[in-house]
Amino acid sequence: MLVDSPVLCMLESPARRSFKRVAGHDNHFLITVHVGLAAAQAGTAKLPTGMRVGWDPRDCETSAERSRGFANKAALAWMVDTLEAYLDFLRVEPEFSSQEIKESLQGAIAREEGIAGKIRSVAKETGLRGSPEAVLAEIGVAWRNRLVHQKAAGKLKRELVAAARRNADHYLDIYQGMRIDELIERADARPAIPPTLKEVTAII
Repeated sequence: MLVDSPVLCMLESPARRSFKRVAGHDNHFLITVHVGLAAAQAGTAKLPTGMRVGWDPRDCETSAERSRGFANKAALAWMVDTLEAYLDFLRVEPEFSSQEIKESLQGAIAREEGIAGKIRSVAKETGLRGSPEAVLAEIGVAWRNRLVHQKAAGKLKRELVAAARRNADHYLDIYQGMRIDELIERADARPAIPPTLKEVTAII
């Protein structure tokens, strides 16, 4: 049923329930992976009996560090794809988002603005355009594109960087000391490098 409040509607929607079911524990899963990698780096991790794979790293520290980067990169890519599925869900039956949101999403699609455009359209219609979290989500999309798509070499948009920096204190306070300038530097690096654990969990 269509309701007047798009924010309330999306909080209670099948789209959100599906999103939470798929991605609701991602930070826990990622942190668990990092705990295991800490044991691998320390040389205390052992291949469990019954796990029929080969694993005998020559350099435990290097192997663990590279695996951390892989895990963070994979988590970011997974979250962006899950977010896009949620945004697309807002356009389908049954109707649980406002007509304004649906039309805004359709406009972003027609203009071929990608996932970032969909984020901006929903943020605008829910009064969250330019919010710290909407900005961080858009940076996450650009970062994922640069990590996953080898030809996506474009820098972060200036207005996006400026918006992130305006919210520097918010990120520092809410995300356990995350420094947005350091995140921007890594997101814009060439070649692309994965986010840190703190950065990817903040985006998630």
